[in-house]
Amino acid sequence: MDLAGIGAVAAAAVAAVGIPAAVLVGRWQARAGIAQAEASYRAALDAVRASGGEAHAQWLRSTRGEAYAALLLAAGRTLDVARLLVEDATANKIPPDQRNARTAEFEAQISQLQNAGIIVSLEGPDDVARHTNSLVGAVIGASYLAKALFERRVAWHDVIALTREDDCPREVQALYSASVDLNHVRSQAGVGSLLGRDDADLPEDVAAARRALQACRNALPSAFWGLAAEMEKSAGGEDETATNNRRNLIAGFEQSRDQFINAARTVLRPTHDPHAP
Repeated sequence: MDLAGIGAVAAAAVAAVGIPAAVLVGRWQARAGIAQAEASYRAALDAVRASGGEAHAQWLRSTRGEAYAALLLAAGRTLDVARLLVEDATANKIPPDQRNARTAEFEAQISQLQNAGIIVSLEGPDDVARHTNSLVGAVIGASYLAKALFERRVAWHDVIALTREDDCPREVQALYSASVDLNHVRSQAGVGSLLGRDDADLPEDVAAARRALQACRNALPSAFWGLAAEMEKSAGGEDETATNNRRNLIAGFEQSRDQFINAARTVLRPTHDPHAP
Protein backbone atom coordinates (compact mmCIF):
# COMPACT_ATOMS: atom_id res chain seq x y z
CA MET A 1 0.00 0.00 0.00
CA ASP A 2 1.39 3.37 -0.94
CA LEU A 3 1.73 6.26 1.40
CA ALA A 4 -1.48 7.85 0.21
CA GLY A 5 -3.42 4.67 0.96
CA ILE A 6 -1.90 4.32 4.37
CA GLY A 7 -2.78 7.96 5.12
CA ALA A 8 -6.35 7.42 4.05
CA VAL A 9 -6.73 4.34 6.26
CA ALA A 10 -5.19 6.16 9.21
CA ALA A 11 -7.53 9.15 8.75
CA ALA A 12 -10.53 6.86 8.59
CA ALA A 13 -9.42 5.11 11.79
CA VAL A 14 -8.96 8.39 13.60
CA ALA A 15 -12.39 9.55 12.44
CA ALA A 16 -13.96 6.27 13.55
CA VAL A 17 -12.48 6.65 17.03
CA GLY A 18 -13.06 10.44 17.38
CA ILE A 19 -16.83 10.46 16.76
CA PRO A 20 -17.93 8.28 19.72
CA ALA A 21 -15.43 10.03 22.02
CA ALA A 22 -16.99 13.37 21.23
CA VAL A 23 -20.42 11.95 21.93
CA LEU A 24 -19.30 10.58 25.31
CA VAL A 25 -17.70 13.87 26.27
CA GLY A 26 -20.85 15.72 25.29
CA ARG A 27 -23.03 13.41 27.35
CA TRP A 28 -20.77 13.78 30.43
CA GLN A 29 -20.83 17.57 30.11
CA ALA A 30 -24.65 17.53 29.84
CA ARG A 31 -24.97 15.37 32.95
CA ALA A 32 -22.61 17.62 34.88
CA GLY A 33 -24.64 20.64 33.86
CA ILE A 34 -27.90 19.02 34.95
CA ALA A 35 -26.38 18.01 38.30
CA GLN A 36 -25.13 21.55 38.83
CA ALA A 37 -28.54 22.97 37.95
CA GLU A 38 -30.24 20.55 40.32
CA ALA A 39 -27.85 21.51 43.10
CA SER A 40 -28.48 25.21 42.49
CA TYR A 41 -32.25 24.61 42.49
CA ARG A 42 -32.11 22.65 45.72
CA ALA A 43 -30.01 25.37 47.36
CA ALA A 44 -32.48 28.03 46.25
CA LEU A 45 -35.43 25.96 47.46
CA ASP A 46 -33.79 25.41 50.84
CA ALA A 47 -33.18 29.15 51.12
CA VAL A 48 -36.83 29.86 50.31
CA ARG A 49 -37.99 27.28 52.82
CA ALA A 50 -35.69 28.69 55.51
CA SER A 51 -36.89 32.20 54.77
CA GLY A 52 -40.51 31.05 54.77
CA GLY A 53 -40.03 29.17 58.04
CA GLU A 54 -38.58 32.23 59.75
CA ALA A 55 -41.37 34.41 58.37
CA HIS A 56 -43.92 31.97 59.71
CA ALA A 57 -42.17 31.90 63.07
CA GLN A 58 -42.21 35.68 63.25
CA TRP A 59 -45.89 35.77 62.28
CA LEU A 60 -46.74 33.15 64.91
CA ARG A 61 -44.84 35.02 67.62
CA SER A 62 -46.61 38.23 66.68
CA THR A 63 -50.06 36.59 66.68
CA ARG A 64 -49.45 34.85 69.98
CA GLY A 65 -48.03 38.00 71.55
CA GLU A 66 -51.15 39.97 70.63
CA ALA A 67 -53.39 37.23 72.03
CA TYR A 68 -51.41 37.02 75.27
CA ALA A 69 -51.50 40.79 75.76
CA ALA A 70 -55.24 40.91 75.06
CA LEU A 71 -55.86 38.24 77.68
CA LEU A 72 -53.88 40.05 80.39
CA LEU A 73 -55.61 43.34 79.62
CA ALA A 74 -59.04 41.68 79.67
CA ALA A 75 -58.28 40.03 83.01
CA GLY A 76 -57.21 43.31 84.59
CA ARG A 77 -60.19 45.13 83.17
CA THR A 78 -62.60 42.47 84.45
CA LEU A 79 -61.25 42.73 87.98
CA ASP A 80 -61.50 46.52 87.82
CA VAL A 81 -65.13 46.42 86.66
CA ALA A 82 -66.00 43.94 89.42
CA ARG A 83 -64.16 45.94 92.09
CA LEU A 84 -65.90 49.18 91.15
CA LEU A 85 -69.22 47.37 91.16
CA VAL A 86 -68.73 46.46 94.82
CA GLU A 87 -67.21 49.78 95.88
CA ASP A 88 -69.87 51.90 94.21
CA ALA A 89 -72.67 49.73 95.56
CA THR A 90 -71.22 49.93 99.07
CA ALA A 91 -71.02 53.71 98.82
CA ASN A 92 -74.55 53.79 97.32
CA LYS A 93 -73.25 55.48 94.17
CA ILE A 94 -75.32 53.41 91.74
CA PRO A 95 -78.83 54.78 91.27
CA PRO A 96 -81.51 52.14 90.60
CA ASP A 97 -81.85 53.22 86.98
CA GLN A 98 -78.13 52.55 86.35
CA ARG A 99 -77.88 49.10 87.90
CA ASN A 100 -78.86 47.19 84.78
CA ALA A 101 -76.28 49.08 82.75
CA ARG A 102 -73.56 48.33 85.29
CA THR A 103 -74.39 44.63 85.43
CA ALA A 104 -74.56 44.52 81.62
CA GLU A 105 -71.08 46.06 81.50
CA PHE A 106 -69.92 43.41 83.96
CA GLU A 107 -71.34 40.54 81.92
CA ALA A 108 -69.90 41.96 78.69
CA GLN A 109 -66.47 42.15 80.31
CA ILE A 110 -66.75 38.54 81.48
CA SER A 111 -67.57 37.49 77.91
CA GLN A 112 -64.58 39.43 76.58
CA LEU A 113 -62.30 37.70 79.06
CA GLN A 114 -63.67 34.27 78.16
CA ASN A 115 -63.20 34.97 74.44
CA ALA A 116 -59.63 36.14 75.03
CA GLY A 117 -58.94 32.97 76.98
CA ILE A 118 -60.32 30.79 74.18
CA ILE A 119 -58.10 32.50 71.62
CA VAL A 120 -54.99 31.98 73.74
CA SER A 121 -55.92 28.33 74.31
CA LEU A 122 -56.21 27.87 70.54
CA GLU A 123 -52.94 29.67 69.82
CA GLY A 124 -51.13 27.60 72.45
CA PRO A 125 -48.79 26.10 73.25
CA ASP A 126 -50.06 23.74 75.94
CA ASP A 127 -48.02 25.23 78.78
CA VAL A 128 -49.44 28.69 78.15
CA ALA A 129 -52.96 27.30 77.70
CA ARG A 130 -52.74 25.55 81.08
CA HIS A 131 -51.85 28.77 82.89
CA THR A 132 -54.57 30.53 80.91
CA ASN A 133 -57.24 28.24 82.34
CA SER A 134 -56.09 28.93 85.90
CA LEU A 135 -55.90 32.67 85.31
CA VAL A 136 -59.33 32.98 83.71
CA GLY A 137 -60.96 30.71 86.30
CA ALA A 138 -59.62 32.78 89.20
CA VAL A 139 -60.74 36.07 87.65
CA ILE A 140 -64.23 34.84 86.86
CA GLY A 141 -64.64 33.33 90.33
CA ALA A 142 -63.51 36.53 92.05
CA SER A 143 -65.68 38.65 89.78
CA TYR A 144 -68.89 36.74 90.40
CA LEU A 145 -68.30 36.93 94.13
CA ALA A 146 -68.03 40.69 93.64
CA LYS A 147 -71.34 40.64 91.78
CA ALA A 148 -72.95 38.77 94.69
CA LEU A 149 -71.63 41.40 97.10
CA PHE A 150 -72.99 44.10 94.82
CA GLU A 151 -76.47 42.56 94.96
CA ARG A 152 -76.43 42.38 98.77
CA ARG A 153 -75.18 45.95 99.16
CA VAL A 154 -77.92 47.15 96.83
CA ALA A 155 -80.53 45.23 98.83
CA TRP A 156 -79.41 46.91 102.06
CA HIS A 157 -79.65 50.37 100.54
CA ASP A 158 -83.06 49.62 99.04
CA VAL A 159 -84.44 48.42 102.35
CA ILE A 160 -82.96 51.40 104.20
CA ALA A 161 -84.55 53.73 101.63
CA LEU A 162 -87.91 52.01 102.12
CA THR A 163 -87.74 52.37 105.90
CA ARG A 164 -87.34 56.13 105.49
CA GLU A 165 -90.59 56.45 103.60
CA ASP A 166 -93.71 57.40 105.54
CA ASP A 167 -95.76 54.58 104.04
CA CYS A 168 -93.14 51.85 104.54
CA PRO A 169 -94.84 48.52 105.31
CA ARG A 170 -94.42 47.29 108.88
CA GLU A 171 -93.06 44.00 107.59
CA VAL A 172 -90.19 45.77 105.82
CA GLN A 173 -89.37 47.74 108.97
CA ALA A 174 -89.33 44.50 110.93
CA LEU A 175 -87.08 42.84 108.29
CA TYR A 176 -84.54 45.64 108.53
CA SER A 177 -84.48 45.61 112.34
CA ALA A 178 -84.13 41.82 112.47
CA SER A 179 -81.30 41.89 109.90
CA VAL A 180 -79.38 44.50 111.86
CA ASP A 181 -79.91 42.52 115.04
CA LEU A 182 -78.70 39.23 113.59
CA ASN A 183 -75.63 40.85 112.09
CA HIS A 184 -74.77 42.48 115.43
CA VAL A 185 -75.37 39.39 117.58
CA ARG A 186 -73.47 37.12 115.23
CA SER A 187 -70.49 39.48 115.07
CA GLN A 188 -70.42 39.89 118.83
CA ALA A 189 -70.38 36.10 119.25
CA GLY A 190 -67.55 35.75 116.73
CA VAL A 191 -69.64 33.49 114.52
CA GLY A 192 -68.89 33.37 110.82
CA SER A 193 -71.25 32.48 108.03
CA LEU A 194 -74.47 30.74 109.04
CA LEU A 195 -74.82 29.09 105.66
CA GLY A 196 -75.50 25.37 106.10
CA ARG A 197 -75.33 25.50 109.91
CA ASP A 198 -78.07 24.20 112.20
CA ASP A 199 -79.42 26.28 115.06
CA ALA A 200 -78.27 23.55 117.44
CA ASP A 201 -74.65 24.28 116.48
CA LEU A 202 -74.97 28.01 117.17
CA PRO A 203 -74.99 30.11 120.35
CA GLU A 204 -78.57 30.49 121.52
CA ASP A 205 -78.74 34.25 120.98
CA VAL A 206 -77.48 33.86 117.39
CA ALA A 207 -79.93 31.05 116.67
CA ALA A 208 -82.78 33.12 118.15
CA ALA A 209 -81.85 36.15 116.03
CA ARG A 210 -81.77 34.02 112.91
CA ARG A 211 -85.21 32.56 113.67
CA ALA A 212 -86.57 36.07 114.20
CA LEU A 213 -85.24 37.19 110.82
CA GLN A 214 -86.71 34.14 109.11
CA ALA A 215 -90.09 34.90 110.66
CA CYS A 216 -89.94 38.46 109.35
CA ARG A 217 -89.01 37.21 105.90
CA ASN A 218 -91.94 34.77 105.84
CA ALA A 219 -94.35 37.58 106.77
CA LEU A 220 -93.33 39.76 103.81
CA PRO A 221 -95.42 40.22 100.66
CA SER A 222 -93.95 38.23 97.76
CA ALA A 223 -92.71 41.43 96.08
CA PHE A 224 -90.08 41.76 98.83
CA TRP A 225 -88.82 38.18 98.90
CA GLY A 226 -85.80 38.93 96.69
CA LEU A 227 -84.67 41.73 98.98
CA ALA A 228 -85.26 39.60 102.04
CA ALA A 229 -83.10 36.76 100.67
CA GLU A 230 -80.16 39.11 100.08
CA MET A 231 -80.59 40.71 103.50
CA GLU A 232 -80.59 37.31 105.18
CA LYS A 233 -77.41 36.26 103.39
CA SER A 234 -75.65 39.46 104.37
CA ALA A 235 -76.81 39.44 107.99
CA GLY A 236 -75.90 35.76 108.17
CA GLY A 237 -72.24 36.44 107.45
CA GLU A 238 -72.02 35.38 103.83
CA ASP A 239 -70.51 38.74 102.90
CA GLU A 240 -67.44 38.02 104.99
CA THR A 241 -67.06 34.60 103.43
CA ALA A 242 -67.44 36.01 99.93
CA THR A 243 -64.92 38.76 100.64
CA ASN A 244 -62.33 36.29 101.97
CA ASN A 245 -62.86 33.90 99.07
CA ARG A 246 -62.60 36.76 96.61
CA ARG A 247 -59.32 37.87 98.19
CA ASN A 248 -57.94 34.32 97.89
CA LEU A 249 -59.02 34.05 94.26
CA ILE A 250 -57.34 37.35 93.41
CA ALA A 251 -54.14 36.07 95.02
CA GLY A 252 -54.49 32.92 92.92
CA PHE A 253 -54.96 35.06 89.82
CA GLU A 254 -51.78 36.99 90.57
CA GLN A 255 -49.83 33.75 90.89
CA SER A 256 -51.32 32.35 87.68
CA ARG A 257 -50.62 35.64 85.92
CA ASP A 258 -46.93 35.50 86.85
CA GLN A 259 -46.71 31.89 85.66
CA PHE A 260 -48.52 32.80 82.46
CA ILE A 261 -46.14 35.69 81.77
CA ASN A 262 -43.08 33.49 82.31
CA ALA A 263 -44.45 30.83 79.97
CA ALA A 264 -45.40 33.47 77.39
CA ARG A 265 -41.92 35.01 77.44
CA THR A 266 -40.40 31.62 76.73
CA VAL A 267 -42.70 31.11 73.76
CA LEU A 268 -42.13 34.59 72.33
CA ARG A 269 -38.34 34.39 72.31
CA PRO A 270 -37.02 34.29 68.69
CA THR A 271 -35.08 31.10 69.44
CA HIS A 272 -38.24 29.23 70.40
CA ASP A 273 -39.34 26.55 67.97
CA PRO A 274 -42.64 27.80 66.52
CA HIS A 275 -43.74 24.27 65.76
CA ALA A 276 -43.34 23.06 69.35
CA PRO A 277 -46.62 21.81 70.86
